[in-house]
Amino acid sequence: TPDCSGVNRWATSMAFGALKNAGITNNDKVDFTKTKTVRLASEKIGKDLYRQMHLVTFTEKSGQTIEVITRNDA
Repeated sequence: TPDCSGVNRWATSMAFGALKNAGITNNDKVDFTKTKTVRLASEKIGKDLYRQMHLVTFTEKSGQTIEVITRNDA
C-alpha cells in the first residue's frame, strides 16, 4: 500500500496546515524534530485506491502535544 506515514508526507502536512489555519499552532511553536506520524489503518477501496488513517502527534517547544487523526485516499 502507499506509505503516507512519514513526517514529510501528505497526512502530516495536511494535519499541520489545518491546525495552522485554525490558529491552534504555528511554525514557531512546533518542534518538528519531535513530530510523529503512525498509520492506524489502510484499506483497499478500489483497484488502485486505498483509504488510510494516521495519528499525527505534534510537540510544541513548550512540551504540549497536539494529536490529530487524518483520513485520506491514496
